[in-house]
Amino acid sequence: ILHDIGKVIEYNNKTFKRTDEGKLLGHIAIGITIVDKKAKKIREFPEKILNAIKHLILSHHGELEWGSPVQPATVEAVLLHYADNIDSKIQTFMEMG
Repeated sequence: ILHDIGKVIEYNNKTFKRTDEGKLLGHIAIGITIVDKKAKKIREFPEKILNAIKHLILSHHGELEWGSPVQPATVEAVLLHYADNIDSKIQTFMEMG
């Protein structure tokens, strides 16, 4: 769920058009900011877990050409990338049908 958390800011929840912030930063960068802010509010949030969560957000598109700042480097990140990718393909298929 957190890999696309930035979309709550990237898109207007009434029109579903991209916001100015969304156009300028994109959901990946916005998502990192949201997670950082929330983690700072949790006393002694483990840095290792925070970095793992941030890596999932940063790498979920899977390829640099597809918008990921980094490529998946953990098993969880690879699984998330493939799950997100197949979800996108199924969504496209359903819209065609």
